[in-house]
Amino acid sequence: KVYSCNNVEAMVNSVKANTDIINNMLQYTKNNDKEINNRLSEYAKVKKNLKNDQIDMYRNYIVQKQSIEDAITEYNEKINSENSFNQMSIELNSIDSDYSVLHKLFEDINRIQVKVMEMLCGLLGQSNALLGCL
Repeated sequence: KVYSCNNVEAMVNSVKANTDIINNMLQYTKNNDKEINNRLSEYAKVKKNLKNDQIDMYRNYIVQKQSIEDAITEYNEKINSENSFNQMSIELNSIDSDYSVLHKLFEDINRIQVKVMEMLCGLLGQSNALLGCL
């Protein structure tokens, strides 16, 4: 592979674009979560029981939600890692940089971002289905 500064710039742009997508997906997820909690509160106020399939859907939703929180924690740790950004600064300031180090870092970040986006898609699907049956 040929590693260059231009490739790194493209990877930075990709990470930024993915971050925007993730933030939008998280906002939709938060809105759905709030609506689910509101509907469950309404059920509780009128002492209405949930059906078994609704309970199972809610349990699956909570498990998926926890998995996403773990993945986002991993993502934040990778992004906020001082070593990663110190290494980037060193590499970018070096005239004969080994850009493969930066590529590895951004590949790791992109891998985690894609994982988070896939999980958020699944969670949004689950939350929409849950909202549809509540």
